[in-house]
Amino acid sequence: MKRKVTALAVFLLVATTLGLAATTTRPDDLAEKIQKASALLLDSEKSEDKNQGMRLLVESVDLAAAGGSLPAGFQDEVRGALEIFRQGSIFDQRASDKLRKAYALLNAGKPFQMPTEISSIDQAVEYGRAQIQSALTQVKAGKNADAVKPLLEVVLMVITPMEAHGQ
Repeated sequence: MKRKVTALAVFLLVATTLGLAATTTRPDDLAEKIQKASALLLDSEKSEDKNQGMRLLVESVDLAAAGGSLPAGFQDEVRGALEIFRQGSIFDQRASDKLRKAYALLNAGKPFQMPTEISSIDQAVEYGRAQIQSALTQVKAGKNADAVKPLLEVVLMVITPMEAHGQ
């Protein structure tokens, strides 16, 4: 009987440890993934790098959201979009729709809109860099859930066509 209790205790300890490992991400790991995504997405000219950067950024959103108190259904939408991205293009409309829905869930029902101060690609890139820096600051402070919105905004900026201004 004592052997069964010990075996059960060891099993529960291992299961708990594995469960925690699966649901928590070390800040350094998440920060590294965000930095890699940023470099590929914002600094590379290669389309395959941009695709990989986008997938890494959406993975970062998913990791940052894990264990956070985000709205119901948020992470399901992000994970659904991530699966679509892994199978095809970062511009797949189904994935875009899922990410827009996730953003609205996170933003009290308000849809994503391109920030009004952005009127050029260069401004969008600089705004994206600032959002990524904001997310990294939150991650390094141990506030992963607070990094979700700025990361998701960068993703949505990339997949949202910019409208011409002044025409």
